[in-house]
Amino acid sequence: MQVLATGAYSGVVDRAPQLIRIVLLTLTGVLLVLAVAEFLYMWPIEARDDNIGEDYRFYVSLGQRWLDSGVVYGARQLTGEAYHVLINVDNLYPPPAILLFAAFVFLPWFVWFVVPVILVAYAVWRQRPAMWTWPLMALCLL
Repeated sequence: MQVLATGAYSGVVDRAPQLIRIVLLTLTGVLLVLAVAEFLYMWPIEARDDNIGEDYRFYVSLGQRWLDSGVVYGARQLTGEAYHVLINVDNLYPPPAILLFAAFVFLPWFVWFVVPVILVAYAVWRQRPAMWTWPLMALCLL
């Protein structure tokens, strides 16, 4: 350790950034382990209830309906009257979104899941976020 001009040791000051780095990495690791544990716990439950890929199936059905009939919105959505929105029945997306949904009629299912993960990972890698944000990103993943 160095003795500063004031006679104080700089060893404590030198170790502070290293200690902060260790705390941030540990916290990030713990949060990622919790995210994996939650995923492993929830997967069988969601699979049993047939919820895995439910959104994907709905969007593909919208695209298929449009390709088959040219209909983007259901008849009751076009009446102008108030109605109760039915989840995974009513199309609540703007008309141009149907082009994305129709594309997935022909694309393999894994593209729906893999491409967004790759794009987010690339964006994070490209931005090179500060280490203090790593636990926050892991918390968002959790």
